[in-house]
Amino acid sequence: MAFSWKASDQIELAGGVRWQNEKRDLTVFNRLTNLRTVLAPGSDHISSKNWSPEFTLTYTPSDTLTIFGAFKQAYKSGSFNIVIPGNTGEDKHFGDEKVQGGEVGIKSRLLDRSLSLNVAGYYYRYSGLQTGVNEPAQNGLPVLRTVNAGKAEIYGIDFDMRYRPRSVEGLTLNLAGAWNKTKFLELNNVPCWGGQLVSQGCNQFLNTTTGRYTSQNLTGIPFVRAPEWQVNFGFTYETHLSNGMRLVFGNDNQYQSSYLTILGNDKVRPITRQPGALKIDANLTLFGKNDRWNIGIYGKNLGDKLRPGYCSSYNAAGGSIFTAPVAGVADASQRNAAGVDEIGCSFANGRSIGITAGIKY
Repeated sequence: MAFSWKASDQIELAGGVRWQNEKRDLTVFNRLTNLRTVLAPGSDHISSKNWSPEFTLTYTPSDTLTIFGAFKQAYKSGSFNIVIPGNTGEDKHFGDEKVQGGEVGIKSRLLDRSLSLNVAGYYYRYSGLQTGVNEPAQNGLPVLRTVNAGKAEIYGIDFDMRYRPRSVEGLTLNLAGAWNKTKFLELNNVPCWGGQLVSQGCNQFLNTTTGRYTSQNLTGIPFVRAPEWQVNFGFTYETHLSNGMRLVFGNDNQYQSSYLTILGNDKVRPITRQPGALKIDANLTLFGKNDRWNIGIYGKNLGDKLRPGYCSSYNAAGGSIFTAPVAGVADASQRNAAGVDEIGCSFANGRSIGITAGIKY
């Protein structure tokens, strides 16, 4: 349901609300025994109901300036961890995620409309944030499980601008940036990585059978893959040639500051933090008359900066044959021969250079 009310020529209030009612069931069937696996009581069926309202107040004093403020509440329903089959009595579900917050900002056209400038600040607070954590490896393979962080927050400022200087025909400059702060305000019961010591934070949930701790408290750390600074900048320059042809030269650059590649404390395990890097793209394209044909060359990530996406902590050297590293012991001498977990990552493409061509019929 949505509504819009124009209080005057300059002020408008818009809003809406969404209601959800979801139900999910999980059945685990073992084809080897031909029997159904009985999970923890009540964990094989989850349901949730939620109202998600949203309101935006917009003030437009002129056709070149808009000021707005918004309040939003969102929701993501829970589900089940099904990467690996469930065992008898196991709880495979994770709960709902909820977030409340808002933003304020301006949208403007300046310098006789040659400059477009937009700025917005935001703050959102999560409860039950669905977060991926590494379970201790099973059969040598890393297992990612979703848990609910107790509380988390994110706030920052976004801006973007586009400028076409009248003194240089065909030139367009682009700049966009974001300052983004994230923090888990409450994040307990995160599985320890293999080989993690008590002094390194693996000091929760003592296993009385093994005498080792199994979990850690990561309250206060930032989100994974959430750099504090991101800046995109570049330009496009177009010039007209004889016989109706035109030449377009473009450049795009993306800078990201350092960020965590995996959930953990980078003060204890510095390898989990990826340093900042600048990626540079460029292209040059020649267009024929009426754009009937084109030929060009491009280069992406010219500096060959390798940036990881998904990472996981696991016993890469031991695999499924040798004993996995133990965690939650008091001293490094109590680790077994496997030592500590390695970290494996998937990476975005490195440097690439290519040629493009096209014909329009």
